[in-house]
Amino acid sequence: MNKSERICAGGLGVEDGSSAKQNSTSSLLEILKDNVKTLTINCDDVLLPQVITLGEKIVVFGGRKNPKNPNRNLKIFRARDCETIYTDDSEVFGVYRSAICKVSESSFLCFGGRRSNGNFSNEMYEINVTEADSLSVSSNIIKFEDELPRLASATCVSINDSEYEIMGGIKPDGFISQEIFRFKVDGTKGLITWRRSMEFGIYGHSVYINGNKMLVIGGISTLHEINDSVIEIDRESWKVRSVKETSSTELLLVGNGARVTKDTGSETEIEIIGGGAHCFAFGNHLNPLISTISF
Repeated sequence: MNKSERICAGGLGVEDGSSAKQNSTSSLLEILKDNVKTLTINCDDVLLPQVITLGEKIVVFGGRKNPKNPNRNLKIFRARDCETIYTDDSEVFGVYRSAICKVSESSFLCFGGRRSNGNFSNEMYEINVTEADSLSVSSNIIKFEDELPRLASATCVSINDSEYEIMGGIKPDGFISQEIFRFKVDGTKGLITWRRSMEFGIYGHSVYINGNKMLVIGGISTLHEINDSVIEIDRESWKVRSVKETSSTELLLVGNGARVTKDTGSETEIEIIGGGAHCFAFGNHLNPLISTISF
């Protein structure tokens, strides 16, 4: 996929302007600079599917049919024509709200999330997608000497060629994690190299890193009376530099995707994809498909 393309799958959407309905993951949305195109694919109708692109391949797996019944299927589509080129069914792929992070154009990490019976997971897998005579998918569980926390809706990001960071997440007891920890992967072994507690807890967020600057975009945090914000953190002191709330009362930074499109010394621009909230008591509020915030 090129840098101007984005793929969106699943979620809640509005077709008739009056109610939010579960989007079918039998369609992906290809979001280009000037238009949005629906890509019809042979996929499963589930909520919260996990999606990652590896080179010219779109990998869709997991999601849930209900909170206790995750979808076990993994399907891979060729980006140029959305033809199904691989399918698999495994407990490894039966997950939703996990943190996924690209390792290379042929592999990615999948950490935590919720699995069978709604159980919170602390497992980490490396999923490998290889092409020789034919496409194949394999998975290895990464084993750590120190037990990882059970978390859903955390983030996992690559910080260099050999290290990754997991931040935040929601715990099985409903409390929000304030922890951030760094780790390395060597084959099937994982090693936590550093961990600390942050000034706040958060889950359902996005993370962007540029040098010593980290932006934590959206999500649900423990910061008092602060919502729909972008939190800037100094990665040397790990102190909060600033909290920037969106000026629009119509934009909820919950359940959205985010991509930083500009980051200079004087200006930051962030593209927000979808998002919003679905509440039985107060109704639905869904963001536009594409919004932009800047500061």
